[in-house]
Amino acid sequence: MAVSRKRFELANTYDIVQTRQYARQMARELGFGLSDQARIATAISEVIQQIIGHGSGGEAFFATLSDGPRQGLECICTGGAALAQLLDAASSRLPGGISRLVDEFVLEHGDGEEMAVVMRKWLA
Repeated sequence: MAVSRKRFELANTYDIVQTRQYARQMARELGFGLSDQARIATAISEVIQQIIGHGSGGEAFFATLSDGPRQGLECICTGGAALAQLLDAASSRLPGGISRLVDEFVLEHGDGEEMAVVMRKWLA
């Protein structure tokens, strides 16, 4: 269950910086440690960098999550159909890939050519 939401448009390199800073701030406010803050910010900025770097543009949606006693952070990034291939390339650049930086990493196919990456990190 999402508790709060914020939306960012993804169109240029400034958006990478802005969303990365927001992700880190949100993680800090939720109580994540410094290492997890860095993991969250890195995963999100890598995905957004791929979306923007290949000119497809998109959106990022942030939410705080609450599932019983668990709390967490969710980021959903949307982009064009080429997103799946771009993420494979980005994932191979990081040790263990982007998906290892977060607890849940799902690539969803939307209507038409729209793709979404759903990333979630839960407090321990």
